[in-house]
Amino acid sequence: MVVLCLSARAQDAVHVPRETVTPRAYLALFDIDADALQVFNDQGPLDAAQRELMLTILYRMRRYPPAAASRFVQPASAVAKIVDEPDAARGEIYTLDGRVMRVERRQLEAADRARLEFDAYYRCTFETRAGERAIVCALEVPRAWKLDDPIDERATARAMFLKLLPGNPVDDAAAEQARLLFITERVAWHPDTLLGELGMDVGLLEGVRDRTGLDEREGFYQMLAAVRRAEESDLRRAAREQFARLQQQWRRIV
Repeated sequence: MVVLCLSARAQDAVHVPRETVTPRAYLALFDIDADALQVFNDQGPLDAAQRELMLTILYRMRRYPPAAASRFVQPASAVAKIVDEPDAARGEIYTLDGRVMRVERRQLEAADRARLEFDAYYRCTFETRAGERAIVCALEVPRAWKLDDPIDERATARAMFLKLLPGNPVDDAAAEQARLLFITERVAWHPDTLLGELGMDVGLLEGVRDRTGLDEREGFYQMLAAVRRAEESDLRRAAREQFARLQQQWRRIV
């Protein structure tokens, strides 16, 4: 008897339409249909079966076409409606815009690492501008963010809603407020800098390496788009401020 054990990547011989496939239709190509998503009931915390499916969806959504995500993403204003109709929202992608208050790294067990081909994910405590509380599980976050400590960082994400979580019993103010569970490939960072204010994910700059080919295309194109959105006077002001900081550093060295 010969037994073949295929990884998730080896099973991906499924033709995926590009810009026209909705998030739910994409998951259905891998037998994650509306019935499968019902495992995410909204009556309690994330259990073992829900976590296993969440990790599988995280793996699958890495290959979801960015153009389709841009086409079918729901606006930030739609997040407020999720609590009233979680079944309709499950499996849809939403724009999250707010602040990340804490990040924890969750290591996968060996069997999951072999099956899913990533080692860990990041559990981000997220609060939107409108005040919705969310947990966002991401494959990537900026390396500059401290783990396991309180932080307060401006952030955005395109994230898929999975389920409602119970409120935080430690925080009396939030005990009665359900939290929203999302997954995403990456949480974008928008610090209080010119590029951050212009909407660039400044965390992408952490992957830039000198004297190599242009492997950082996403960061390059985001920076171009940010510069196009900027007023010329803003760019001149930022250049003057940066030059002044460099002058101070040179004086200390000399």
